[in-house]
Amino acid sequence: MHEPMKERLIRRVCCNYIPVTDCKKSAEWYVKHFKFNWDGEAGPESSAMLYMREGAIFLIPVKDRKTLNFLTKGEDGSDFEMFTINFEVDDESIDSLYQGLKEDGVEVTDLMDGGNCGRSFHFKDLDGHKFSVVTPYKG
Repeated sequence: MHEPMKERLIRRVCCNYIPVTDCKKSAEWYVKHFKFNWDGEAGPESSAMLYMREGAIFLIPVKDRKTLNFLTKGEDGSDFEMFTINFEVDDESIDSLYQGLKEDGVEVTDLMDGGNCGRSFHFKDLDGHKFSVVTPYKG
C-alpha cells in the first residue's frame, strides 16, 4: 500500500506554455501590458520566453489558432468559459493594470471582489486565450 506524502514535492509551476499565432507580436503585447522581461528574440518559427518575478510563460508558435479555454458549469449552472492561468498581482497594482487594459481595448470582465479570495478580473490575449488576474489570497 502506498503511503501519502508528508511534504509537498512540487514547489511551483516554473513555466507555462501558451500556443500563439505570432510569437513576436504576442511577446510585445505581454511585455507592454504586464511588464514581463523578454530578450526580444522571436521569429515566425521560434518561441519566446517571457519572465515574471517568479516563473515564466513560453509562447510557442502554432499554425492553427486554438485557445486553452474550455467550457465548464458556472455558479448559476450555465456554461462558463474557463481560464487556465491565474496571474497574481500585488493589491496596489490591480486597479492600474485593469484600467490600462481597458483603455487599450483589451477584452476584460468587470473587476470582482472575492473577499478573502482577493480581487480579480478575466482578460483575453491576442489569440483569445482567457486568463485571470487576482490579488493574493487573504484567508
